[in-house]
Formats: sequence, C-alpha cells, structure tokens
Amino acid sequence: MVTTRLKVAFLLALASLAGCVRRQPPREFQPIILDTADAAGKVDYSGLAAVLKDSVGPGGKILPKELKANAKMLEGQLMLMTLAGPQTRADLFEGEHSELNYWYNARAAWSLRLMLTFSAERLKADGEETGPDDRWRIENDGVSIEEFRNRPFPIDGKSMTLALMDSLIIEKFGFKAVVGAPGVSPVRGAIPAKPFNASSTGELIDKRFNDFIDDADRFVIDIPSKRILAPPILWRFERRMIEAHEWKHGITGVNLTTALLPHVRLSPHRRLQDAVGYKCVQADEPKVPLIVKRAED
Repeated sequence: MVTTRLKVAFLLALASLAGCVRRQPPREFQPIILDTADAAGKVDYSGLAAVLKDSVGPGGKILPKELKANAKMLEGQLMLMTLAGPQTRADLFEGEHSELNYWYNARAAWSLRLMLTFSAERLKADGEETGPDDRWRIENDGVSIEEFRNRPFPIDGKSMTLALMDSLIIEKFGFKAVVGAPGVSPVRGAIPAKPFNASSTGELIDKRFNDFIDDADRFVIDIPSKRILAPPILWRFERRMIEAHEWKHGITGVNLTTALLPHVRLSPHRRLQDAVGYKCVQADEPKVPLIVKRAED
C-alpha cells in the first residue's frame, strides 16, 4: 500500500514539475522510486554508518569505488528512511534533535544516492559499459546544481527534492542549520564520516556552522585579492544577517564578515577577524561531481 501511494505521489510531482518548468528536459525531473514493499518502518542508521565508514574520507572526500560497492547498503537505508520519518512515524522521534539528526542523515544519504544515479546515467549516455574490475575517479565537471537539487525522490512517506529538504530545514531549524547541512557539492557542508546522532539541536547546528566557516576549501578567504568568497548557500542570507546585526547593535555599514563574527568561535572566529576589511562576494556555484571511469594506463 505504501509503495503504491508513493508511486502515485511521484507521478503527480513529476506532472506538476513538468507543467511549471516546461523548458527543462523531462529527464531532469525523472523521479527516483524505491520499492519499499519488504522494508520495515523504523529509525535505524546502521546501514548509513556502514556506507559512510567505507565511502567517506577526511573532509567529506567521497571514495568512488567504495561508494559504488556500498550502493545496495545505501538503498536499504533509504528504504527505512522513506517509511519512517518525523511525519510518517512521529512516535519514533522524541525532541527536535532527533528530527534534525534525521534530516541531516537523509540529506547525506540522498546526496550520495543522487551522485550514484547521475553518474550511472552519465555513463549510459556516453555508451560506456561497466564491469567488476573497472576503476573509478571523481569528475568535477559533473551535473548542474539545479538539476541535482530538483530531482524528486521518496523520503518520509512523500516525494521531495534536496531543494525542498533545504526549505524544510530552514523553516524548522533556521538558516544556520541549512548552511551546515551535508552534501556532495564542494560548496556545501561536508558529508560526515558517521551518521548524525546529536542530543542537542543547538550544539549540532553551531558545530556544523563553525566547521563550514572554518573550511578553507568551502569558505574561501583569498588573501592576495583581499576577498571572501561566500558560498551561495550562505550568501543567500547575507542581507538578513547584516540587517539583524545592524538592528541589534544600532549601527550601519556592516558587511558579512562582521555579521558572521557573533555566530562562530575559536578557529573560524580568528579566520574572520584576520579578514576584517576584505570584500565579501558570492562564490560561483560549481557543478556537482560525478563518478566516472578512470582511463586505462
């Protein structure tokens, strides 16, 4: 019954998206469907733990061979999360921290699954056949962020996208929570090495936000040009943060660097202090990396 309802929801979502964005090729919005007929509805992140342990290196680096090898394990985890989420099984989630853990884990898991999906489609489009002995690498010239963020998939008993998931996180937990949310894009929060299991919503949000601002590869401070390249997920809140800071302190002329200082501590705070006076600009939105075959030696 659940599977049937989900399939109907996906078809409706696809029809709606196709009607609203007619200029986009239908392939971009082809929904991903999971067969959850034999899956149980429970909160269990052990499958995700195994995937992340094998497939994610330091700094959220994706290990392509290991991720492909764990595709079935990842699929099983997503089936559980499709049937048991904060809305479908509210009785299993006690407190906001358990809900934030769920959505962060869901975003990490579906980001990895989408990477696998788009990678397989790229290989098929290029006419490449794959075998068990193939070697793999990460290709930065992957898929556009718009295509990646708007591919429908099942989660918590309904059809969603990463874009809609981000909106949910903002609405329920605030802008800092979505800035730190995990993803495979090089300008999103790093994929963790193990599932989220925090007991405090505030502590988890603050840690992820601090880690994001402290990451020199994601939040770039370019010393020679004296510029700060703020990733788009943060830049979208630039005006809101500045206005809130100016209203609170009764001042004007504040830039993003100053507005960020109260939200971070220790290492990222020192990074920002060292860059006071630098010009803040929005960084480019790169394509999402995909997994491709490694050329033969």
